[in-house]
Amino acid sequence: MGGSQAKAQKAKPERASSGVSGGGGDDSGGPKVEAFLEHYALGKVLGQGAFGIVYACKKRGNNTKEYAVKMVDKVGTPPDEIEREAKMLERLAHKNVVKLHKVYYEQQFVCMVMDIYKGGNLVEGQLTHWENKGKIPIDKILNIARQMFGGIAFLHSQGVVHRDVKGDNVLMDRKDISDEKCQIVLSDFGNVVDIKPGERLREKCGTRAYWPPEVYSLSYDSKVDIWAGGVITYGMVVGRFPFKGGFECREKQVRPPRWCPKGATDFILKCLDKNENTRLSGAMVMAHPWIKSHAMESDLRGAIPSDIKPDIQEVGAKAGISERWIWRKELASQLFVAPSMPAMFKDKAYDMVDNRRECTSKSRAR
Repeated sequence: MGGSQAKAQKAKPERASSGVSGGGGDDSGGPKVEAFLEHYALGKVLGQGAFGIVYACKKRGNNTKEYAVKMVDKVGTPPDEIEREAKMLERLAHKNVVKLHKVYYEQQFVCMVMDIYKGGNLVEGQLTHWENKGKIPIDKILNIARQMFGGIAFLHSQGVVHRDVKGDNVLMDRKDISDEKCQIVLSDFGNVVDIKPGERLREKCGTRAYWPPEVYSLSYDSKVDIWAGGVITYGMVVGRFPFKGGFECREKQVRPPRWCPKGATDFILKCLDKNENTRLSGAMVMAHPWIKSHAMESDLRGAIPSDIKPDIQEVGAKAGISERWIWRKELASQLFVAPSMPAMFKDKAYDMVDNRRECTSKSRAR
């Protein structure tokens, strides 16, 4: 997908100055809040998670450029947290961070319009490659790792920590992970927080499969992102997570397989160092010889066994998604009957397609 790599301009939330959200003017006679559907037409569902639903969308009129809109429901996520995420994205403009264009505050949802990444997420990209082409070439893994850690290092240079770096939150601009032009961005900034030098964080958040030992101890800093990036890189090489559960995370010693190049092995082990003090920092990651190198397939020390079966999906990661999909689909349909919707849109039917369940429903504005 062709997301712009230019520096993002600050997104300006479309809301009444009084702070009242919704599709019409506020009760005090204040300025009218712009409704998302006055400016964009929805396309198909791109994904869903604990936060809400992501749709494809286009600006109304003759504009053919496609975007993604992340529709976060206010019931599941407090509005102030959504606004904090939007402000973080405005502030953290970088070529390896998803770009935010506009924010609309509706009655049920906050709609965040972003660049669209049609390649899906990194987990999907890995599974597709393993199934159709086998092992991922080491130079292609390096291409992805360099961009991913570039985004992480940028966040750390700005004094923030992501806290939910994982394959599902790394988006690709095309489906072929081995394409040398494949570009990736970090997404889902709901857990991003500012962190001061020497400060320790104590809140459990993110995804367990990517937690370092210190998160289990409820005392951690920005290096949680480095560990998570190491887990992802190990998974791209090996096809599975390095640890299963908290005990292995704290006690098991990682041993990348013999086919992993020496440079990549050294990099992974330094990212997965259980000692925070000696684990790589964001700046050190980008200075590592392997990240700065031009690794080739010839760097492999041995062939990957043909009987390896990838296992890089989180257990229970999609739990409850089907139920939330039905509920949020109903909420989304309310956008189409908002009192402020222009009459020209009220007779149009909109498709809402859940690609994961291969079902289609129609919601007609009335």
